[in-house]
Amino acid sequence: MKRILFVSILFFWTSFLYSQTLKKVWATQKIFDTPESVYYDKPSSNLFISNIGGSPVEKDGYGFISIISPDGKIKKLKWVTGLNAPKGITVFKNKLYVTDIDRVVEIDIKSGKITGEIYCPEAVFLNDITNDDKGNLYVSDTRKNVVYKISNSKAEKWLYNINDLKSPNGMAFKNGKVLIGTTNGIAEADPENNNFKITVGHKGLIDGLIPLSNGNYIISDWKGKTELIGKSNNKLLLNTSESGINAADLGFIYEKNLLLIPTFSDNRVIAYKLTD
Repeated sequence: MKRILFVSILFFWTSFLYSQTLKKVWATQKIFDTPESVYYDKPSSNLFISNIGGSPVEKDGYGFISIISPDGKIKKLKWVTGLNAPKGITVFKNKLYVTDIDRVVEIDIKSGKITGEIYCPEAVFLNDITNDDKGNLYVSDTRKNVVYKISNSKAEKWLYNINDLKSPNGMAFKNGKVLIGTTNGIAEADPENNNFKITVGHKGLIDGLIPLSNGNYIISDWKGKTELIGKSNNKLLLNTSESGINAADLGFIYEKNLLLIPTFSDNRVIAYKLTD
């Protein structure tokens, strides 16, 4: 009887995982300049988009941040300019933090002014960023295999020299744990004791990383694949790689189940409804 119940639950859970699909809702025009990350800020009801502009590794000053509305309307294409190669974005208490090669730039959302910069020691390719409930920042350096922690405007290496910390990219924070996308899968790290472990295995790049309330994740691989993954099953939701449309650092509006994909060299943001 217990075995039958277990099999029934497993079948239901697998069926639920595979039943979810993406339905296109809107797409912006191709007006961005290598959009890498999109972040939804609920208090301001804005979507912030990082535009690399020039080279992803050069300090050329071509990078900028855009603002659009949750329905895809452009509010300000060049809201903050003069950045180098901005990538990951997070927001804490009306401050936007964006990675920029070897530094994290702080921007006041109300004024749109740069109010600070924090350099990470030995960083060469800062990528994604997240924050905990206290405002500590966690930043991945994909090429150095390092995750930095920034507390009180001071950065230090937090996770490094770890075998399973390969090409860390996508970052998120949930239930007191820092989530990190690596080429070995999704890792959890505890800010209190620095424990690190791979909890969901997955081979390949993890650029965007969105944790869902049911314990699953939506991930992107930059080349164009967007997947729904869990501890036992994966589902390909979208693959635009053959069309040359990338899927970079994802955003998500939880209240609307709306997935936001910056298309990098395709220079758009496209929104999809995650449906059951």
